[in-house]
Amino acid sequence: MGIPKDPEKYKLWRQRQSESHLGQIAWNKGKHPSIETRKKMRKNHKGFLGRHHREEVREQISLSLKGENHFFYGKHHTKATRIKMGKSQLGRKHTEETKEKCRKIHLGWQPSKETRKRMRESHLGNPGFWVGKSRSEKTKQKIRETKKKQWKDPVYVEKIKQALKIRPNRPERFLENILQELFPFEYKYVGDLTFVLGGKCPDFMNINGRKKLIELFGTYWHDPKYFPGKESSKERIEHFRQFGFDTLIIWQKELENRKLLDEKIKTFHHGKSKCS
Repeated sequence: MGIPKDPEKYKLWRQRQSESHLGQIAWNKGKHPSIETRKKMRKNHKGFLGRHHREEVREQISLSLKGENHFFYGKHHTKATRIKMGKSQLGRKHTEETKEKCRKIHLGWQPSKETRKRMRESHLGNPGFWVGKSRSEKTKQKIRETKKKQWKDPVYVEKIKQALKIRPNRPERFLENILQELFPFEYKYVGDLTFVLGGKCPDFMNINGRKKLIELFGTYWHDPKYFPGKESSKERIEHFRQFGFDTLIIWQKELENRKLLDEKIKTFHHGKSKCS
């Protein structure tokens, strides 16, 4: 008698199989195949690469592992086991080939509406795992140092640039038009990570040999009321100054007064004022 195809009969068959083995010790418990045996097994399985189970077989496998049918249903790993599992993964890294395969598999993938609904329901009423927790100063410092090193790597910056596909927003486009009108071909938009200094990316840069940068600060995103730890305009100016660059800060609300804005940009460009 083979494996029953009917789901109910299959479930009953699985239960009988399980009961018949209760109390018995598996014949291969504590044993490990030799290196020679593993080579033979690997060689024998090469012919299965690229092959797939039939739809009905996949359905049976799925049913056998759902809910209470799963061998680990209602069970939990002990603390000692979790520590052991964690240690076994320490220092383990994926090869570049594996990373590329993972990237291609997940490229463009999006969970279905049904999956998103299940994910949402599973989290309802449950506080996030990070609620009430915070990183230590030592951890924060490590993250800062790691990020600084990453932003110095042109390959990393290029990857981020391609992934984010940053484009100027409406206020930035408006300011870009003003700059082109006042000083044609003098300033270029570099807020898409084209130009990064010490991990900071300005919005506009002079491209004719003058070390001048222009930053457009959004009223909301740079408001300390909403973002208490956000970098201030003075801190941003000082950051670029250490690299020998003069920086002009323009607030989004200043775009409303064209006359005052033009005067401010002209004064900065002609070198009468270093910062604002």
